[in-house]
Amino acid sequence: MLQQHENKIVCSVCGRTWEMDEELKAGDPCPSDDCPSRAITLREEALKLLKQAQAIDGMMPHIVMHHHEYGDTGYIFWSDKITPEEDEVVKAVLHSDFEPHKGEYLTVDNVLLPELLGLANLAETIL
Repeated sequence: MLQQHENKIVCSVCGRTWEMDEELKAGDPCPSDDCPSRAITLREEALKLLKQAQAIDGMMPHIVMHHHEYGDTGYIFWSDKITPEEDEVVKAVLHSDFEPHKGEYLTVDNVLLPELLGLANLAETIL
């Protein structure tokens, strides 16, 4: 976020400065492509697009953990159900046989779009 400091414009995140300019004003986002605030802006734009898509198809992200004899494997799974059926998850994400008789199991947790995109805590971290 740009702020006016004396007769300069300063980014409060990356610290870059510019001469006063009619194109840059206090309150504008930083124009530097590599400023961490730019990442937040892009994530916010992605959030808007994903919310639009969700309004159309109802798809929600879920974190799936496949617990097996070799450890744990995580997946992101999209479904239009709040609690998807296990067979739906198995078919969509596992690239091997699902063997519950060997102690394998799945955990499926809902994840919010801001969490998925790193917006839940990111703004607090860098601003």
